[in-house]
Amino acid sequence: MWMPRGWCVEVPAPGKNQKIPIYGALNYRTNKVSYQVGYGKNAVEFLGFLAQLACEYHEKHCVVVLDNASYHTACVVQKFWMSCLVVFR
Repeated sequence: MWMPRGWCVEVPAPGKNQKIPIYGALNYRTNKVSYQVGYGKNAVEFLGFLAQLACEYHEKHCVVVLDNASYHTACVVQKFWMSCLVVFR
């Protein structure tokens, strides 16, 4: 960047780095992506996304593959799985 000698140009920089969790699922048969932008990575946010999937696939079976993140294995999430066995496998 050019500036006259003795001048100091202030270059605006973005604020702090932000992390925004996005929960997502891919229907590999139709290539449809379902997603939800969250505020944090926790069981409550994840349950909201699972509820969205349950509504989208309420008349179809859905296979969900997860890693072992703590919010995937939380007790409240396990209870939700048991109540939705018709939809999720």
